[in-house]
Amino acid sequence: MKRKLALLFSLCILVSFFAGCSSVYEDDTPSIGVFMPCLESGHWVKDAEEIEQILGSEGYEVTTFYANKDYELQLEQISQSIEYGFDVVIIAPVQATGMDDVLCSLADADIKIIAYDRLPKNTSCISYFATFDSYLIGVQQAESLVEGIRKKSNAPYNIEIFTGSPKDEYAVNIYEGSMSVLKPLINSGEIKIISGETTMADACNERGEALPALERMKRILEEYYSGNFSLNGVLSPNDSIALAVISALNSSGKYTISNYPIITGQNADLQNVKYIVEGKQYSTLLKDPKQLAQITCSMVDAILNGESPEINDTTSNGLIEVPSFLCEPILVTKENYINVLVDSGYFEYSDLFPDS
Repeated sequence: MKRKLALLFSLCILVSFFAGCSSVYEDDTPSIGVFMPCLESGHWVKDAEEIEQILGSEGYEVTTFYANKDYELQLEQISQSIEYGFDVVIIAPVQATGMDDVLCSLADADIKIIAYDRLPKNTSCISYFATFDSYLIGVQQAESLVEGIRKKSNAPYNIEIFTGSPKDEYAVNIYEGSMSVLKPLINSGEIKIISGETTMADACNERGEALPALERMKRILEEYYSGNFSLNGVLSPNDSIALAVISALNSSGKYTISNYPIITGQNADLQNVKYIVEGKQYSTLLKDPKQLAQITCSMVDAILNGESPEINDTTSNGLIEVPSFLCEPILVTKENYINVLVDSGYFEYSDLFPDS
């Protein structure tokens, strides 16, 4: 169907209460609400910008909300969707649990819900799910870690593990994917975890924040690696935690580039890519926002045209199997970062080398 070109971008950063986005739609242009968990991680902003650009070019009105990692705030934001008259909402939840009531109130109002990157659990009111294959992310991170430590030294290797929240299905899948690679090597003795902190309960970071990861890494270094033991690698589930790990390692004074532990990541954040170039981080994973945004926006377009979106899988949220499209991330290392990130236009060369 024909749509006139109209893009409404209203960036709402709400910290302690819902202040609202003062836009009341007075025509029949389809309107979309986009709910992101935070501004701190650059990849959520890139994702939102891609969605806004694509849907705007299709003639939809788009309003984006950021929740400052505040679960209650995000629920309040989402609950306003009926008042705003959204036809479809795209939600990357702060927390996977406890969203059923607010989501089903939207579904009862015939608002279609697309879960973005992370899937709300135990609700029947999700229409579709677009994400990257989180189990594969864990596999890729662990395989990269093993590749890196094998290049630098001989077995046995001492590593430590960081994970996301056990309440986050996405984080659970990453952990399980990683352990599918690491457990056989732990069992064989090739890999050792000196701290013994191997479960999600031991290694979790509930909100993915840097400070708890920094404090935990410092504690582990002081308790287990201050003597003759050297740390060969750290399995970090994302780039924010990787930065905290690197900060702790730098402050320890024990590690230089020649013996720096292998560190993984996810999201291809700019500072982390700089550390990859420098040799302080071994790898990250690019979840190309253009790819995921394009899939998500094609779902929106299909829904509003009365068609069935393209899917390639289903994902259980504990209550239903949600029709899903799973994208594949790209492993980024020192060997391919120019091709993957610069040649593709994800970063400018000057972003990585401002003084060149």
